[in-house]
Amino acid sequence: MKIYMAAALLAVVSPAILAQAPVKVVCNELKQKGNELVIDAVITVDGSRIKSRDNLSLTPVLESASQKEGLPSILLNGRISQKVYDREIALNNLQDEPRFLVVQAGKSESVINYKTVIPFEPWMKDARFVLIPNMCGCGKGCSARDGRQGPDPSRQAV
Repeated sequence: MKIYMAAALLAVVSPAILAQAPVKVVCNELKQKGNELVIDAVITVDGSRIKSRDNLSLTPVLESASQKEGLPSILLNGRISQKVYDREIALNNLQDEPRFLVVQAGKSESVINYKTVIPFEPWMKDARFVLIPNMCGCGKGCSARDGRQGPDPSRQAV
């Protein structure tokens, strides 16, 4: 059995995102087990930097030189954004992408244990774990991934 381990790395965030919501990522392992790829990462976000009406979407991507695959994202909502999100779900008005986790950002650090298993494909042998943050809020541009217009998010390689 081949084992692929990613070194524990601290991800560097673009200055614009860093000013709004510092994100730290430690990828504990990327490991092939039979026909599956096990992904285990710890993502830490300073929730105090997410304003009440804002949200931060973190989209993990497996990326190699030839191919990439998006993984279920994480959505951290500010206090008011979480209320709007909950209301939209209750009214069945939300057409949202599948998420790994949706949480309300607190006033302290949020630690997210991102663990998932996906079918292994040969191109994943040399893939790396990349985190794409996207801060969005009241009156701000958002990426096309969220169905809105705005700047492309920065990328973090781990």
